[in-house]
Amino acid sequence: AGAAASVQGGQQVAARAPATAPTTASAAAAAPAPAEEEPEETVALRRRVQDLRVMLLRITGRLGVSTQSSVVQQVLMRLDMAERIRLPRRGAAARGPAPLAAAQAEAAALEGGEGEAAALPFTCTVMLLGLSGGGKSSIVNSLLGRDACPVSAFEPATKKVQVVEGSVRGVNMRFIDTPGLLLAPSKIKHNNRVLAQAKAASKKHKPDIILWVDRMDVLRRPGADLDVLRQVTVTLGTATWFNTVLVMTHAAKPPPDSATGAMVYDAYINHRMSALQQGVRAAAQDFRLMNPAALAECHPNCRTGADGEPILPNGTPWRQQLLMLGLSSKLLVDAEKALDIQKAAAGGAAAGNPFANIYRPQKLPPIPYLLSNMIQPRRPRKFPEEEREVWPMKEILALDDHWEAKKQYKLRREFISFKDAEQRDDDAGRSQKPVSIPGPDLPLQPSFDPELGYNRYLSIDSPGGWIAQPHVEPNSVEHDDGVEGITVQRDGVIRPPQSLIGGVPAHFHAQIHADKNTLSVISESEVSLHHSRRQVSTLGVDAQTVGADHLWVLRGETRRKKVMDKNRIAAGLLASRLVDGGGAPLKGPIVYGIKLEDRVRVRRGTKANLSAGMMTAKTRGGKEVAYAANAKITSRHATDESTLVLAEVSMMRFRKDTMIGGNVSMQGNPTDQTQVTGRLNLSTKGTGGLTMRVTSHDQNRLAWAFVGPTLGWLVGRVRGRGDEMY
Repeated sequence: AGAAASVQGGQQVAARAPATAPTTASAAAAAPAPAEEEPEETVALRRRVQDLRVMLLRITGRLGVSTQSSVVQQVLMRLDMAERIRLPRRGAAARGPAPLAAAQAEAAALEGGEGEAAALPFTCTVMLLGLSGGGKSSIVNSLLGRDACPVSAFEPATKKVQVVEGSVRGVNMRFIDTPGLLLAPSKIKHNNRVLAQAKAASKKHKPDIILWVDRMDVLRRPGADLDVLRQVTVTLGTATWFNTVLVMTHAAKPPPDSATGAMVYDAYINHRMSALQQGVRAAAQDFRLMNPAALAECHPNCRTGADGEPILPNGTPWRQQLLMLGLSSKLLVDAEKALDIQKAAAGGAAAGNPFANIYRPQKLPPIPYLLSNMIQPRRPRKFPEEEREVWPMKEILALDDHWEAKKQYKLRREFISFKDAEQRDDDAGRSQKPVSIPGPDLPLQPSFDPELGYNRYLSIDSPGGWIAQPHVEPNSVEHDDGVEGITVQRDGVIRPPQSLIGGVPAHFHAQIHADKNTLSVISESEVSLHHSRRQVSTLGVDAQTVGADHLWVLRGETRRKKVMDKNRIAAGLLASRLVDGGGAPLKGPIVYGIKLEDRVRVRRGTKANLSAGMMTAKTRGGKEVAYAANAKITSRHATDESTLVLAEVSMMRFRKDTMIGGNVSMQGNPTDQTQVTGRLNLSTKGTGGLTMRVTSHDQNRLAWAFVGPTLGWLVGRVRGRGDEMY
């Protein structure tokens, strides 16, 4: 997904230390020995890769970054793999000195001869994009060490695209500073003008890296900047995000308080970066995109280290980190252009090259999403209500009680006779056309349409069993009808020909959402095989679109009743494959999962459900493993089923990160016309919420529902928060 995405961001740059390299009298003496049997083109390409290694080590030494830092090690590893893919060493080339040792010696010799103040034959062009007030111009000024761009703390200072050139530690830098984008829907025209200028500057100056700048101390509702991110994608193209570094400014400010107190600095950074990364993925329609991330603090009073470099509260020298990420990505872009890695990888697979697939992006199914869905309890599909009390013939024959067997056999024959008579009546009346009835009216949102729009979305319940109706999103935009797609569903029983009883219950459900830019489909189909009245197996196939890709899931589980129907145990398996670019599930890595579940009826109205699962996948980078567990207790009042209490605790561990969350929900009816619901949820990630809702039709008690919001509004006015509701 581009060279920039190969350098994982957000990692702390190691302590300042000069790059250690063995000294030598001559750089040429330490260069790899030429391979006589290699053609001149191969020798030239090998020299080009070696020059990139030398340049990386020289930049590393000038920035004061250790050669053992994660970013430097990743770039060296990528360069080594690129050379092995494109230029495998044979003969004299394989017997020459190690490329890294030779590059260290050459870099030390050049730095000793020219000096650290000498200009490097290396230029990096950086374009800065982001929301207004994010600090794009301040970053340019901080990196160059001078006031190259105008800044203002009260109003946007950058009125048009401007190009600023300078030198940073001998590296020639060209910055393309752009005006800030605005979130308001009424500013679409302004954003189009800014992006058009940025596109023209991009064609002219060809930026090597893009910085998307946002403020870490500004909290917005989820998805608030999604329209702006999509506007960038439409204007500049999806490939823009592949060479983008996400930068959060104002990173020295303390994190806000959470429900449990002050948030941990690193946890708050991860939360903000994750929210921004999710928005970029949604805008690019690639939900496995991983952009490098960096922090910045341009305030003149920012804390500095012993060497005078500004550092963040976690001790990271942010200018070194940001420059290292950008320049490393530029080096990898140059390596891909010089060696044509993508072409070599495409042709190398047929020749049996073991490194041919390294540079091909590998997409995995969303393991946490699949695992959390897998451990949720699923009810098997059942026969129609009138057929559930009829015993299968093999269970009747297995009964030891002769009179009970005779009773069940009689009930079975009566039911078959009833269904046979019903079938004959249906056959006799087939000459008459079946009558379809209108479905219930949809609860549409308020609209500005002059007439009610119910007739536009009228659905028909036909005798054939298929139900097709619009899908209404309850949380739609104000004065929008909320219709976002179509839902198609059918339930039935698959029976052998001429059979009136038995068979396999089946279910099919699909949702289709479409707008001007995207089309998404989510489908689910499953069948349940009832082995006996106590044991049933369910097999399902799910398919859905994930951007331009298709996600396929094959799942199955077996459930069995035990201990006088008070205990139900289940075991299930799952296999999933994400097809890059869409299509049938014939290619791509496979994710496997297993789950165990136990459902216990504690007493009348109280049930406990315990489940645990594991999911694993084999990737090029190793083995991915995730674990999850869930415990849920549901209790209803013995005489009033509308009173409900639900408590749930869940845990998930994936990539050495463990998250534990829990929620408690309550529902009750104080009166016949009043319903009160509440929900409290917390997690170890510092997130949580409390929701209370009162719905009442009692006119004399309706005013109590407004007591809380009214008091909050009064408190806000006293504290000087304006007319907002709290």
